Amino acid sequence: METARVTARRKRPARSVLPGRSGPARSTSRRGPADAWNDFFFAARDPRLAGLLRIGYGLLVLVNLAVLAPDVPLWFSEAGLLPAADARELMTEHAPTVLGWVDAAWWPWLCYAVVVAAAALLTVGWHSRVQAIVVLVGLTSLQDRNYAIVDGEDTLFRLFAFYLALCPAGWAYSLDARRRKRRGIAGEPPVPWGLRLFQIQMSVIYLSSAIEKSLGHDWPAGTALYYVARLDDAFGKLPLPGALFETLWLTRLGSWSVLALEWTLPVLLWIPRTRRVAIAVAIGFHLAIEATMNLFLFHWLMILGVLSFAEIDELRWPPWRRPAAS
Repeated sequence: METARVTARRKRPARSVLPGRSGPARSTSRRGPADAWNDFFFAARDPRLAGLLRIGYGLLVLVNLAVLAPDVPLWFSEAGLLPAADARELMTEHAPTVLGWVDAAWWPWLCYAVVVAAAALLTVGWHSRVQAIVVLVGLTSLQDRNYAIVDGEDTLFRLFAFYLALCPAGWAYSLDARRRKRRGIAGEPPVPWGLRLFQIQMSVIYLSSAIEKSLGHDWPAGTALYYVARLDDAFGKLPLPGALFETLWLTRLGSWSVLALEWTLPVLLWIPRTRRVAIAVAIGFHLAIEATMNLFLFHWLMILGVLSFAEIDELRWPPWRRPAAS
């Protein structure tokens, strides 16, 4: 009997030992906050999406500048509504603007032309990172020269230019990509970590808007859209039935729906199972506001930001076309 026990002990499998170490092996799969951070920002992702965002952004900047063109002397010159001395009194301290460098009638036009050229080159993707920086500096200079024409849309224009400068925006759909291919320059696609900044920014916008609305009275009470519909300078882009904003339960339904969307989108856009639906709902939300309110390019910029949550194959057209096999 004793012999059988000794034999059984000898047949037990030995514990695994790491090379060069004594004792049992320990798990090396433990991951810390630094690993989660790296996975969040630097996980592999198709950089072509950054190219699409670059094109969309460049076109929106060109539209914005085209509308501004007839009024360049009015807004930015000494002969306009706001001379430089008065503008400096309105500026925040150390606000950067190159328009104050030269006191000449042609200088605002030259600065404007440089921004237009940079936006056009950014759209086609020629030295994309450099052009994004030039657009950022140019837009900041124009906007800091005259705060009277600046709103939230202009802030988004500047932010998106900064984020594009941190993205591999010229990797695809660009003259940069064509030049790289012609020269035979190969390599692994870069990690478009700058796209995360777009996503974080969109979440912050929705969340801050929801908080501000919730701290007031009209949105929680469900009456906000009644007052919105009476903003004659901003509302009424398309004719709508008056009953939509004069019937209490419809007004409450609409107001609370907007509030619910802005609270939930910052969460649903990050969850894989709800991401696609959230993108579609967000785009529909902004298109609805675009169709009813005169807010120029703000909601087109918001749609562009929402698309940073998409994957490149989800943006193919027509939508039923299958992606090419790799």
